[in-house]
Amino acid sequence: MAILWNLPRLARDRSFNAASLAEVTGLPLTLVEGWLQQRLMPPLTAHELDRLCQALNCQPGDLLVADASDPAADCGGEQSCLDSLLDAKLHIFHEEMNEHLTRLQILGNEGTAEIDPVGSSA
Repeated sequence: MAILWNLPRLARDRSFNAASLAEVTGLPLTLVEGWLQQRLMPPLTAHELDRLCQALNCQPGDLLVADASDPAADCGGEQSCLDSLLDAKLHIFHEEMNEHLTRLQILGNEGTAEIDPVGSSA
């Protein structure tokens, strides 16, 4: 089974070309053009994923599709596909954690940082 990048189809279904999608998302045209040519999910930052989902009015999972019927789309075996998906998800997680740490550092520098452990507030 291949895990395919569904952005080209979603963009086409919503009448976006590379230029219009780049304009709406505020992302560089060359980046969007590259994504529209991909069959497998490229690495994305959380910000990029959020901008795409907002522009396309979709959820992150809508950008991926599992295709068991297309052996030509196989990305090197099931384990390789899973590894590619995991790498992409880890990249997104890493970006999100960096954003959170940056916010905490900014708050800490302002002397207003209060960290409330999950579930401790009533």
